[in-house]
Amino acid sequence: SMKVKNSKDLKPPRFLLWGAPGVGKTVQACSASAHFDPEKLGKERQLLEDTFLIAVEDGIASLEGLQIEVPDVLDLTEDLVSDDGKASLPKLERALKEAWKYIHENANENSVVIFDSLTAMDTFANSFFEKHFTAPYEAYKKNIAFHLDQSIALSQLPGTLVVIAHGKVSAPIDNDDTRAHKSAKARASGLSEVHKPAQLALTGAADQHYLRQIGEIYFMERKTKRIKGESVSNRYFYPKGNDLGGGKTRYGEVLNAEEPANLRAIMRKIGVVK
Repeated sequence: SMKVKNSKDLKPPRFLLWGAPGVGKTVQACSASAHFDPEKLGKERQLLEDTFLIAVEDGIASLEGLQIEVPDVLDLTEDLVSDDGKASLPKLERALKEAWKYIHENANENSVVIFDSLTAMDTFANSFFEKHFTAPYEAYKKNIAFHLDQSIALSQLPGTLVVIAHGKVSAPIDNDDTRAHKSAKARASGLSEVHKPAQLALTGAADQHYLRQIGEIYFMERKTKRIKGESVSNRYFYPKGNDLGGGKTRYGEVLNAEEPANLRAIMRKIGVVK
């Protein structure tokens, strides 16, 4: 049945973090937790008891190394293969349904739910459909329908949602380190060319399903800056995108073009948590 709400009753925000592989998205997704302290990162153990992590790829190792413990990891990496060792999308779909059910039963509006990653799920689903459906556009249509289902399921989860995706942002060649060159390379490597700079792209524009459901899309980069004469490497979010990758935000008035990669700090800034 339809729900009628007061405009004050904002749902918790939904974030999508994307950037080059290995930039630290899984760790920064954890920064949405009320129990995450960036000062303690890698120095002492942190138990994120409000956090649920649905893993379609192995991002958990990066958390272990930084002493982050997530008590509820729904590891779906073993559900990509059937008992006879073949890639099995139906098995993954069943596991996803179980994951959604588990989260609905155990999470609440103060929880953080991380999905890692959209790209791994898309790559797997698309290759499965292409193998099993050879008629023109059949695999494409199946993939779009699959993503529609998953995007709706994700959007209905309780709590703050953080979805992770990888952009194929490749390194420049010939020592030509200009930003324009980098962004041209990024587009050439398979990111959609509709917008410049590069935008997140999934197979056959399936990303549009997620982009409609998710309000905050932050491109993420690791940058080295000179601070007090020292080279310091930090991670940053670009809520409005930058010249390498696109972003979008509903809070453009309060968020800077470049924000330190801390989701909890951003949630405080936009007024959804105290």
